[in-house]
Amino acid sequence: MGITIDYEGKAKNIQEIETLFKFIEDYAATHADEVRLGTKEMAYKGNLYPLWGDACKTVPEGGELKEARYFPLMDGAQRKSEDSPKNDPNDHRLNGWFHILENGSFSEQAIASLEKGEYPEFRVDTIVKSMWLNFPGCESLSFHFDMNTYELVNYFMFGDKICAIANEFCKTQYGGVSGHIKVCGILKQFEKIIDYTIIKDEANDYYHTGNLEDLIKAFSISTSMIKMIKEEAIAILGEENVKTPSYTIDRE
Repeated sequence: MGITIDYEGKAKNIQEIETLFKFIEDYAATHADEVRLGTKEMAYKGNLYPLWGDACKTVPEGGELKEARYFPLMDGAQRKSEDSPKNDPNDHRLNGWFHILENGSFSEQAIASLEKGEYPEFRVDTIVKSMWLNFPGCESLSFHFDMNTYELVNYFMFGDKICAIANEFCKTQYGGVSGHIKVCGILKQFEKIIDYTIIKDEANDYYHTGNLEDLIKAFSISTSMIKMIKEEAIAILGEENVKTPSYTIDRE
């Protein structure tokens, strides 16, 4: 819960990524009293398990249909098990219905596979270079670049699995209005470097509108909801059992 801004995109080339990183370094140096800088470089090689969607256990009904698609070649009842793709031993259980995330390169690749009657498989062999800023009260404003594709892709390890989220995000809730404005300002600085495909601003879309009144209203509503939930939790669990997290937040 709390106001978050999501962003997805791709840099034009490696030179632009270097330009972006240089800007972040300079910004951190000149604002050392209010931000922290982080950097990381990591190699990823192996099977990839990105968040693209999942198979439906039953035929979706009602509102679920809006988030589901039917792929005839993945319907186990429509074909014999011996004709099933070899890369998924349990595919004969599939009913052809899949929940697909609305956007993202992983979703597009998954759809292409499912249309062929093949369960999606992903591999990755790349270097990810990352840099991030931590504003007070905000999660990391991070930029993870896949150096093979120049895309912003947040790879992470879950046990021994390589997982991925197809977009970056920064929660600004506890950074307040001023923190949100700073985060949006940095993202706008990079519009000439990153071809953003998505920027979703939960603060009444302040990023695109610049409407300060709507921004303040969004934070007011969100803060009130969090306060209400906290008060309810205290009433049920007792104040000593309800902790307020300490910010700033560093997800890296």
